[in-house]
Amino acid sequence: MFKLIIDEHVELRYVTLKDALALYRIVDENRDYFRPWFGWLDKMTDESIMTGFIKSAMKDYGNGQGPKVTIWYNDIMVGFISHQNYKVFNKSIAIGYWMDEKHTGKGIMTKACKAMIDVAFERDIHKVEIYCATHNTSSRKIPERLGFTEEGTIRAAEFINGEYVDNVVYGILKDEWQ
Repeated sequence: MFKLIIDEHVELRYVTLKDALALYRIVDENRDYFRPWFGWLDKMTDESIMTGFIKSAMKDYGNGQGPKVTIWYNDIMVGFISHQNYKVFNKSIAIGYWMDEKHTGKGIMTKACKAMIDVAFERDIHKVEIYCATHNTSSRKIPERLGFTEEGTIRAAEFINGEYVDNVVYGILKDEWQ
């Protein structure tokens, strides 16, 4: 089993079917916290839906889409992060992530993103992007902290809770990454 130890507290592990219940519980316990940011939230109604999500993530990874991993803090699963939207000819990917509210503010997600960026550039990716809802200030701090460039806003990028939400796009190129 893949395990990437980031520091004495944080590690990343490839998602497996055995993670379905723990990931579902994170989603279920954080519905109010996640509601403004994720249109898929209300479709995640039980562990079997999470199992389907994990199967899809594992298939994507098998097709070269990049790692789909769980985030662990002091040996407790606290979230999920993945490479997404791999564009083969452009050599670019996006990073998507979510985490249990109880574990925010500890730098865990910033460390996880940094590790996933390192993995991307080791894979000969040229550009990494992160998309955040314009009003999700906590999520936006992560690419800003990591030296990404704010590249613009995609209007009405996602349909969440009955309304369209704009996304800010952040990007960093391989030769800009330190």
